[in-house]
Amino acid sequence: MTSVSRILGVSALALAATFAADRASALTALTAFEGGTPYSSYYTATPGDMIGWRFSIAAPIMLTALGVLDDGDLVSPHMVGLWGGGTLLASQEIDAVEGTLLSGFYYESITPVALAAGTYTIAAYYHGDDQDSYISGATSTSFDPAVTWLASLYPAGESLGFVEPTLTSGSRGRFGPNFQFSASVVATPLPGAAALLAGGLAAFGALGAARRRRA
Repeated sequence: MTSVSRILGVSALALAATFAADRASALTALTAFEGGTPYSSYYTATPGDMIGWRFSIAAPIMLTALGVLDDGDLVSPHMVGLWGGGTLLASQEIDAVEGTLLSGFYYESITPVALAAGTYTIAAYYHGDDQDSYISGATSTSFDPAVTWLASLYPAGESLGFVEPTLTSGSRGRFGPNFQFSASVVATPLPGAAALLAGGLAAFGALGAARRRRA
């Protein structure tokens, strides 16, 4: 292996480690809650409902993953979506096989979505017979400082499918969906990784120039 190949290999490994570290250090919107009652759906006579919560952010963030509550034994996959201004901005099906379990929620990464300061809805689809539950009426909650909880949400009617829930509930809850994010809307490699990559590319260019002179 040439010295240039070794340099480029080290650069690639450094960048991979950087991105892995970014994933591990992702911020979580709902960080903790206590109490509440588990429910499998809102309109119990229907196959399922979209439930969730409305929140606001005062500064831009980068949405990186969507998640769903692990109620002790997540049985079925759940579609999770995030809406802004009535438009679906991101969605992902979450299950216990593909998802990563972190602090009581299964998460799956998505193509990053930049969210401007404003108000948004996150919701998950729960089937009435899938044995999984969300939490309603939590007695206490904790959120990342960048995220402000505004209201609990449920759908405007029965059997509406995967749509944004719009009716507000008086209970502090509907905690099934969750999300992870980065406080920066532009992903940049760590200085060390960037320097290694730049050095590798520079060495590769110098080697090419030397070979052309000898030719």
